Amino acid sequence: MEYKAIIKSMKEYIMGCPYLDELITTYENDIKSWFLEEGPNHKENISQHYVDGNTERILRFSFSILLSKSQDLKISIEESGFYELFQSWIEDNNNLRIFPILRDGILPLSIELLTTGYFIDLKQVEDIMKYQIQLQFKYEKENEKWIV
Repeated sequence: MEYKAIIKSMKEYIMGCPYLDELITTYENDIKSWFLEEGPNHKENISQHYVDGNTERILRFSFSILLSKSQDLKISIEESGFYELFQSWIEDNNNLRIFPILRDGILPLSIELLTTGYFIDLKQVEDIMKYQIQLQFKYEKENEKWIV
């Protein structure tokens, strides 16, 4: 299997969220783009070391949408229930153990939402605002000497 960054696998996974398609369709004239960006992570992101050399790691990232700046649009998105639907989708997938497809040696453990959806005023771009949800992906990385 070819190397694929975990954040790229996460983007492909989130693209499968049916509520994202609905949001993009509903606000297609106002959504400029959406993307994932890695958040502040500790060096190496290791939360636990195991005797066999495997490690449990954490990747924090943000799901962000750039939108036309408008108070009406802000209220409309908040009232659309997108955050609650997205949260349910993530939680349901966690319970069913439906995770991103990852490269060999990376075993998904969980995906969690760390924040509710919130808006950020991008002062350097006067006609754009950012809607953001912060998430955390926990995974186990196998000790590479054991990977065959």
